[in-house]
Amino acid sequence: MPRKVHRCVICGVRPQRIGGQCAKCHRQSQAAKRNGKPPRPRMFLTYREYVVGLYPNGKDSEGNQTYRGRLLHRDPEKLPKGRTLDLNTYLPGFTREQVKRLKAKVLAVAEA
Repeated sequence: MPRKVHRCVICGVRPQRIGGQCAKCHRQSQAAKRNGKPPRPRMFLTYREYVVGLYPNGKDSEGNQTYRGRLLHRDPEKLPKGRTLDLNTYLPGFTREQVKRLKAKVLAVAEA
């Protein structure tokens, strides 16, 4: 009975252990991870002592850009002022309900 030869999960050509990658594909995937730039937050939200970065998360069903928040351990004073919403102060152009929802989101991300 001939032995079954497992193939690389990426290229499907070179023999490899079960569910693994060949050496060439592994090197290419590691190089892509090293050379890729880390995602940068589009906006920052500051509330109390918390700083939340908003990262792009794709588009919703209507085609609008969605964002996901991630808690950052950065100094709020060193953030770019043009991309920072300080929820501790009055924000012109935002309704009271919008500010309340943003504050709730910041606290939800910070407590999670």
